[in-house]
Amino acid sequence: MGGTRELITIDVGNSACKARRWRLDSVATSAVALGSEPLRPVPAPPGPLRSGPSRPRPLRLDAWEHPTRAGLGAELAGWLARTPVDVRAGLSSVAATEVGLELERVLGARLVTPLDAGLASEYRTPETLGADRLFAARAAAELVGRSCLVVDVGTAVTVDALRVAPDGTRTFLGGAIAPGPTLLAEALHSGTARLPRIEPRADAPALGRDTREALGAGVVHGLRGLVRGLVDAVGRDAGLDGAPVVLGGGALALLGAEPFPGRTVELCDDLVHLGLLAALCDALDGAR
Repeated sequence: MGGTRELITIDVGNSACKARRWRLDSVATSAVALGSEPLRPVPAPPGPLRSGPSRPRPLRLDAWEHPTRAGLGAELAGWLARTPVDVRAGLSSVAATEVGLELERVLGARLVTPLDAGLASEYRTPETLGADRLFAARAAAELVGRSCLVVDVGTAVTVDALRVAPDGTRTFLGGAIAPGPTLLAEALHSGTARLPRIEPRADAPALGRDTREALGAGVVHGLRGLVRGLVDAVGRDAGLDGAPVVLGGGALALLGAEPFPGRTVELCDDLVHLGLLAALCDALDGAR
């Protein structure tokens, strides 16, 4: 692949839609990694891309976010109007079907579809598997290049297992889904008569000295324990005891500075976007 390419990745979750625009320059190191700040070259991950031709390192040019709600398509169209019309895009959506269809119409010819995450799967109901989980697992494969556990936090918490065989075959094994911090806090409020609604904070004390603090303690510290327990249990059932853990950016905020003592941990702020970007490169390079 020669020259410079721009690509757009769009991750539509239950609560928010996040779009990123990237520049890939063929003179950069042959690896894909993501940084947390726009307009900054990003560091290379430990290993190269594991499939396809050598790939450049991306530079994030622009970032856009908007709540997943009515009018999302018009808002995205406004952002897209600032980008060249020939920039191709990849979309991952777990929102309602009509939301995904609306965004597909807005993207039009920009959209590369179908987009394959490039993973084998042992999931028994692939039709119910969220695309975000697959693209996050693809990103993890790019970042660590070996079997690992993938933790992401949004409306839901997901802990998934990825096996990388000696021949390079990457297989999504499955995992666990639990309520995320905001959803859990809302359930405590809406499912009781008097408990207030709170905004979970990562710095919540474990010892709550009033009801709001006690709720924060239960949500934040309870979820930390839950995620650590799920990482151990999912890893054990998948035959991946002691495997490295790849965290999405939201996971680190929830889990704290040393979430998994004794394990190698990789952090990627834009985990689903990295998977989308790798899949886009696969699709576009394969079409040449």
